[in-house]
Formats: sequence, structure tokens, C-alpha cells
Amino acid sequence: LYRANYVTLDFERAFNHHHIPYRIYGGMKFYARREVKDVLAYFHLIVNTKDDISLERIINVPKRGIGETTIKKIKFEAREANLSVYDYINSYEFNNSEISKKNIGILKALVKRIDMLRDDVNNDEEMFSKTLEDFISEIGYYEALTKEEDGLERIENVKALFQDLRGFLKEFPTATFDEYLLILQKDIVLLVEFHLSFLHIFQFQFFLLLLYPNN
Repeated sequence: LYRANYVTLDFERAFNHHHIPYRIYGGMKFYARREVKDVLAYFHLIVNTKDDISLERIINVPKRGIGETTIKKIKFEAREANLSVYDYINSYEFNNSEISKKNIGILKALVKRIDMLRDDVNNDEEMFSKTLEDFISEIGYYEALTKEEDGLERIENVKALFQDLRGFLKEFPTATFDEYLLILQKDIVLLVEFHLSFLHIFQFQFFLLLLYPNN
């Protein structure tokens, strides 16, 4: 039993590393939570501007007035320009986009801020955890969460992610942000692969039960 969702992170990681199957009742796995995915999407864009999936996730998070029709137009124009969506927004061609001038300005400002964040992280790797957390606060993400019914709980989950980042830096003080993301990605992949393999074993056992019901 646990009172807050964020406390599951350490347990989930330990279970995955030791290949111990587990199930969370009345909640969901830490990395599957919306607010954790949102923050990680920003993290990924710092190191990879080609990540269209992450950009599409946060392009209107928190709310910036960017609707689905606008997103579809941008994605189409980016494909026509043979660029990732992020790089297209950062390009001169985007100034001539068919979307509104207001939205052009909003998205130009967004990628410019992420570019600045990337520079800050690279220039001061000893403090990049605080730099990242300040950024999430500055863009209004915490403020947006406070307006949700379960917002305080979601904020605690985001803080748990940053606490995990600080714990990583404490254990590996010379590590870079790229290295943290790489290890984090391996954890997530391990979690998915492990649960898929567990599912396949269960399906195989169920298949055998159908074939040999009396055994």
C-alpha cells in the first residue's frame, strides 16, 4: 500500500532490473503517467530535434492555443520541406507557413526557448537538473497542473522525476544529461520488453492449457 503514486518509482526500477513481475492496483506505472511523459518529451527534444513524436506531445502542453488542424498543417509542411517538425519551425520557410502569424510566433518562441535550454544544459552540466526544473516551472507547466483535480499528485510525480535525476547525479557526479537520458531510456525499454515477454509466456501457457486441458 502507498499513499502517493510517485513512491513507486524506486520499486518499479528494482523489480524490472531483477526481472520480478509486478502489478500496480488502482494506479499506473510511473513512466506511463501523462505528466512524466510530458516532461520526458521536453527532455528528448533537448538532445534530439528530429523527435517529432515528442514535439507533437508538448507542442500544446501547457496550452498555447495550438489546435489539431494547425498541427496537421505544420506536419504536412515539414514533410514537404523534408525536415523534422522542430527543425521546420526553426527554419526560415516556417515564416511563410499557412498557419496564423500568431501561432508562427508562439511556436518560434517555443523552439527558441528549447534551444536556449539546450545551451544552458550543455554549458553548465553540473547544474542541469536545476536548469531543467526551472524551465518546467517557467513555461507554466506546474501552474497548468494545479488547475486539474489531481494536479497536486501529478506535480509530486514530476518532482519525483527530478529527484531521480538528482539522485543519478549524486551517484554519478561526472555524468552528462545525455547519459542520464540513455540510462532512463534503457530502463523504459527494459520495462516494456520484460512485460511483453511476461505476456508472451502467459499466452503460451494459456495455449498449452487449451491443447492439454487435463494435464
